[in-house]
Amino acid sequence: MRETIRAQPNDETKSSLVSLFTQRCFDFIENNVRAIRYIPSGLAALGLVIIARKLYMFNRFTSVQQIPAEFIVQHFRLKGIVKNVTPSGELQVEHVPIIAWRIFRRWNHHASPLLPVRLGGCELTDGALPWLNDSITEKRIWFRALQVSTDGHIECIVTKRKRILSNICINEVLIKNGLAKVKHIEGLANDRLYIKFSEKLVKAEMRADKRGKGIWKRPPLTERIRNYPGYVKRRIMDYGNERYEGGKSLLRRFKFRLPWRHKDKK
Repeated sequence: MRETIRAQPNDETKSSLVSLFTQRCFDFIENNVRAIRYIPSGLAALGLVIIARKLYMFNRFTSVQQIPAEFIVQHFRLKGIVKNVTPSGELQVEHVPIIAWRIFRRWNHHASPLLPVRLGGCELTDGALPWLNDSITEKRIWFRALQVSTDGHIECIVTKRKRILSNICINEVLIKNGLAKVKHIEGLANDRLYIKFSEKLVKAEMRADKRGKGIWKRPPLTERIRNYPGYVKRRIMDYGNERYEGGKSLLRRFKFRLPWRHKDKK
């Protein structure tokens, strides 16, 4: 009897403590309803920030080494501003992050290093440099890295906004206008994006050759007709010289079989 009498106050104290704790919890929730409502949105915002950091949305790339390898392998599209075009046709691009804070721009007044971007699949001519300076210098572009060359340049597909919902490929425009030739990039023979891209460049070069644009420009028809007799004469002379040289080499090869040479030896 004494044990049961002693156990009753312990049970009563436990139940009273539980009820007191639950009452305080309810009071806290009632007094901080607004703050509790913002907890899910705060957690969601924190999750978005973590995802953005993993995707390098806030990072400004100032060198080729800072670009993740997966960005190049998967051909991620990056944004930048062309600051200069070198005499060799290299684009010096200032990378712009996906999410750029204006506060950081005000603090960073010094110019950041530029990325060396090269137009992939293009062998530029002298006429391409003035066109690039006039068309894309100090303009915003998008570039997709195909490969990093051995000399530290990024071979890229460069696009520029033409209208609200349309872009133009700078590589294709240069070849289409006869300002560049198609150049094969080694090591990308099995890459799907590069295969489709190179097919477009080849078609653009064939179109430029057919229309006689840029380096494929032909003289007028009257000049070609005027020079045609001289062209035929040169071809005949070249053919005769080839046959003559071929005959001389044939005689040299079979000289030892001539009969009079054997008689002289006897």
